Amino acid sequence: MQYLSGLKCVVFVATKEGDLGQRFLGLASPGRILSALAGEYPGLEPALGRAWVDQGLSPLVDRISKVKAEEIVKRFVIDPGVRQSENPQSEKWERLGTAGIWEHARWLDLGRLRQDLGKAMEDLDLAQLVDSPEASRSERVQAILRRQVPYVALVNSEKKFKGLVDCEALLRRAIVRLTEVP
Repeated sequence: MQYLSGLKCVVFVATKEGDLGQRFLGLASPGRILSALAGEYPGLEPALGRAWVDQGLSPLVDRISKVKAEEIVKRFVIDPGVRQSENPQSEKWERLGTAGIWEHARWLDLGRLRQDLGKAMEDLDLAQLVDSPEASRSERVQAILRRQVPYVALVNSEKKFKGLVDCEALLRRAIVRLTEVP
């Protein structure tokens, strides 16, 4: 995931039917998500590796084009380690609709998110900040920078996701402002 356009953070939100707000559930780096999923679903990593090699890419490359990423995804989802037409008789496979296609996956709900990706996610108390309109800009910046996480989700009082702050970029901007000559 991080190979395409520098993706550095994935935000998980929950929605309910008829509810336009997205309740913040957590965030994690793509690398930590990949490691957690590889541990829970060991057959997926070799399938991704085969899709990667089919595109002639070196494992040392740090970025790929959108076209290459799309081809990798296409090859990944048709790999026998990911999709089969016969029931593999395992709880880690889900039937897709009535077409008789089985995928090495599970539906992602809150319980599955916590079970499969809980260790990959940042501490929820540190990874979110209730963005109060009463707080000054300075107070918000200080509250964000006190957290020891790379990204902080801004949420409202109902924990609905409003935005994401890159703490390193925020710190750089704060330093520039502090060092500017008036």
